[in-house]
Amino acid sequence: MTLERRAEMAGKAANYRREAQAALAGLHEPQLRVARDFLSYLRLVESNDPTLEIMANQQMMDDIRTSRADWRAGRRSRFTPLEKLKRHA
Repeated sequence: MTLERRAEMAGKAANYRREAQAALAGLHEPQLRVARDFLSYLRLVESNDPTLEIMANQQMMDDIRTSRADWRAGRRSRFTPLEKLKRHA
């Protein structure tokens, strides 16, 4: 990931934090408990860094979308059969 992309993501994250803090300030106690539990869940999921890295890579996400469209359209010739991959492993 480029430094420019990292800086862009850091700026967005700072904005999201401010928006979240403003939203939390207006919640009542039961809603805050739900928010706290959800944030705990997100911390657990955050440990899945490879997924986050893929999702942050726009080119990779475009490739995934293209491959899904190809599969749905029946363009199977664009894919490598599993048997062929196993022979080269």
